[in-house]
Amino acid sequence: MLPFFRLACFPEMSREWFAGITREKASASLTGKEDEIRMMADYAARFNLAYFSGTFREDDASWTEDPAYALWESHPESAFGAYMHLVMAEASGDNLRLVRAPPASSSALGPQLPAGYWLS
Repeated sequence: MLPFFRLACFPEMSREWFAGITREKASASLTGKEDEIRMMADYAARFNLAYFSGTFREDDASWTEDPAYALWESHPESAFGAYMHLVMAEASGDNLRLVRAPPASSSALGPQLPAGYWLS
Protein backbone atom coordinates (compact mmCIF):
# COMPACT_ATOMS: atom_id res chain seq x y z
CA MET A 1 0.00 0.00 0.00
CA LEU A 2 1.28 3.46 -0.88
CA PRO A 3 1.81 5.89 1.99
CA PHE A 4 -0.81 8.65 2.15
CA PHE A 5 1.64 11.41 1.17
CA ARG A 6 2.26 9.69 -2.15
CA LEU A 7 -1.45 9.50 -2.91
CA ALA A 8 -1.97 13.14 -1.94
CA CYS A 9 0.74 14.17 -4.41
CA PHE A 10 -0.37 11.81 -7.17
CA PRO A 11 -1.46 14.50 -9.70
CA GLU A 12 1.80 16.40 -9.30
CA MET A 13 3.88 13.20 -9.38
CA SER A 14 2.05 12.05 -12.51
CA ARG A 15 2.70 15.34 -14.31
CA GLU A 16 6.38 15.25 -13.36
CA TRP A 17 6.69 11.62 -14.46
CA PHE A 18 5.00 12.36 -17.80
CA ALA A 19 7.15 15.45 -18.37
CA GLY A 20 10.28 13.48 -17.48
CA ILE A 21 9.45 10.66 -19.90
CA THR A 22 8.77 13.21 -22.65
CA ARG A 23 12.11 14.94 -21.95
CA GLU A 24 13.97 11.61 -22.02
CA LYS A 25 12.42 10.49 -25.32
CA ALA A 26 12.92 13.88 -26.97
CA SER A 27 16.54 14.12 -25.79
CA ALA A 28 17.36 10.59 -26.92
CA SER A 29 16.25 11.36 -30.46
CA LEU A 30 18.39 14.50 -30.86
CA THR A 31 22.00 15.34 -31.57
CA GLY A 32 23.64 18.72 -31.21
CA LYS A 33 24.54 21.19 -28.50
CA GLU A 34 23.57 20.08 -25.01
CA ASP A 35 21.87 23.39 -24.11
CA GLU A 36 19.76 23.29 -27.30
CA ILE A 37 18.76 19.68 -26.67
CA ARG A 38 17.72 20.63 -23.12
CA MET A 39 15.65 23.57 -24.45
CA MET A 40 13.96 21.33 -27.01
CA ALA A 41 13.26 18.60 -24.45
CA ASP A 42 11.76 21.11 -22.00
CA TYR A 43 9.59 22.53 -24.80
CA ALA A 44 8.45 19.01 -25.71
CA ALA A 45 7.49 18.34 -22.07
CA ARG A 46 5.51 21.61 -21.78
CA PHE A 47 3.86 20.95 -25.15
CA ASN A 48 2.77 17.41 -24.23
CA LEU A 49 1.54 18.47 -20.79
CA ALA A 50 -0.56 21.24 -22.34
CA TYR A 51 -1.94 18.96 -25.05
CA PHE A 52 -2.81 16.03 -22.80
CA SER A 53 -4.29 18.24 -20.09
CA GLY A 54 -6.58 19.82 -22.68
CA THR A 55 -5.11 23.31 -22.32
CA PHE A 56 -3.14 23.50 -25.57
CA ARG A 57 -4.45 26.27 -27.82
CA GLU A 58 -3.34 26.26 -31.45
CA ASP A 59 -3.98 30.02 -31.63
CA ASP A 60 -1.57 30.72 -28.74
CA ALA A 61 1.36 32.35 -30.54
CA SER A 62 3.71 31.71 -27.62
CA TRP A 63 4.16 28.13 -28.86
CA THR A 64 5.55 29.20 -32.24
CA GLU A 65 7.39 32.25 -30.86
CA ASP A 66 9.31 30.15 -28.34
CA PRO A 67 13.02 29.86 -29.36
CA ALA A 68 12.78 26.08 -28.82
CA TYR A 69 10.13 25.90 -31.55
CA ALA A 70 12.67 27.24 -34.06
CA LEU A 71 15.10 24.56 -32.92
CA TRP A 72 12.46 21.87 -33.52
CA GLU A 73 11.87 23.40 -36.96
CA SER A 74 15.57 22.88 -37.70
CA HIS A 75 15.12 19.13 -37.03
CA PRO A 76 12.46 18.16 -39.60
CA GLU A 77 13.51 14.50 -39.43
CA SER A 78 12.55 14.18 -35.78
CA ALA A 79 9.51 12.18 -34.74
CA PHE A 80 8.53 14.77 -32.14
CA GLY A 81 8.73 17.56 -34.72
CA ALA A 82 6.33 15.69 -36.99
CA TYR A 83 4.03 14.93 -34.04
CA MET A 84 4.13 18.58 -32.94
CA HIS A 85 3.04 19.77 -36.40
CA LEU A 86 0.22 17.22 -36.48
CA VAL A 87 -1.05 18.32 -33.06
CA MET A 88 -0.86 21.99 -34.04
CA ALA A 89 -2.78 21.31 -37.26
CA GLU A 90 -5.52 19.27 -35.59
CA ALA A 91 -5.90 20.88 -32.16
CA SER A 92 -9.44 22.01 -31.49
CA GLY A 93 -8.77 24.43 -28.65
CA ASP A 94 -10.54 22.05 -26.29
CA ASN A 95 -8.70 18.80 -26.77
CA LEU A 96 -10.91 16.91 -24.33
CA ARG A 97 -14.13 17.51 -26.25
CA LEU A 98 -16.02 14.90 -28.27
CA VAL A 99 -15.94 16.17 -31.83
CA ARG A 100 -15.73 13.41 -34.47
CA ALA A 101 -17.77 10.50 -35.73
CA PRO A 102 -16.38 7.17 -34.50
CA PRO A 103 -14.59 4.84 -36.90
CA ALA A 104 -16.56 1.89 -38.27
CA SER A 105 -14.76 -0.48 -35.88
CA SER A 106 -15.51 1.56 -32.74
CA SER A 107 -17.25 -1.36 -31.02
CA ALA A 108 -13.88 -3.09 -30.71
CA LEU A 109 -12.50 -0.07 -28.84
CA GLY A 110 -14.62 -0.36 -25.73
CA PRO A 111 -17.83 1.28 -24.53
CA GLN A 112 -19.88 3.01 -27.19
CA LEU A 113 -19.98 6.78 -27.24
CA PRO A 114 -23.14 8.63 -28.26
CA ALA A 115 -23.84 8.36 -31.99
CA GLY A 116 -21.73 10.76 -34.06
CA TYR A 117 -19.06 11.44 -31.43
CA TRP A 118 -15.52 10.31 -30.89
CA LEU A 119 -12.95 11.48 -28.37
CA SER A 120 -10.52 13.85 -30.09
